Amino acid sequence: MTMKTNKFLILMLLVFMPMIAFSNPPKKVILSYDKESGNIIVSAVHPVKDVNDHFIITVEVKANSEDAITLNYTSQSSEESQDVKIEMPDLKSGDIVEVKATCNKFGSKSESLTIE
Repeated sequence: MTMKTNKFLILMLLVFMPMIAFSNPPKKVILSYDKESGNIIVSAVHPVKDVNDHFIITVEVKANSEDAITLNYTSQSSEESQDVKIEMPDLKSGDIVEVKATCNKFGSKSESLTIE
């Protein structure tokens, strides 16, 4: 590597390392389905100190591999998690729901649930 390349790599590390060090992706996504109400209940576990600065920015839902709903947020519902109820009354036994929660700073986490 040349000296110019080394300087560039060091500069990039200095710029991006602090952002990654203070960012964390969602730890896990917990899903359940309430047959009575027809709601998917999502809890994207994502511990943060400031819910307005560091939060789950999107929750994307697919039903049977087809895009169903994308929810966008500008803050998180609590310092522990982003909690959401999504109306999906047309789901039936055997359907597969996939949910992806994405952090506004770094990373995402996905989980799936088979409706019983």
